[in-house]
Amino acid sequence: MTTVFPKEQTCAVCGKTSTHHALGSTNTMGPTDLDMRPAPMTRWALGEHVQCCPHCGYCAWDISEPTEAAGEIVASEAYRAELTRESVPGLTRRYLCVSL
Repeated sequence: MTTVFPKEQTCAVCGKTSTHHALGSTNTMGPTDLDMRPAPMTRWALGEHVQCCPHCGYCAWDISEPTEAAGEIVASEAYRAELTRESVPGLTRRYLCVSL
C-alpha cells in the first residue's frame, strides 16, 4: 500500500509556501517492466517524488532545500523551455527540470 500526505513546503528559490504531496510509504511487489520502470505500486507513486513550486517553477526532490545555483538555473532560458515544453507529459517535464 502507498501512503501520501499533504505537506507545506517553503520554496528555497522564491520563498513562497505551497502544499505538496509527500510520500509516506510504498512497496514493490513484482518485477520491473521491460523499460525498467518499477513494479506498479512504486510506479504509481513516481509523481510524488518530485516537487514543483507553483509560483516560480523550481522542481526538486525537496523544494525547501536549494541546490547549487538553483535560482540561476530556474531563471535560465533552458530551464523555462523544459518546464513549459508541451510535447512531453507534465511529470516528465518535472523530472527533466530536476536533472538540470
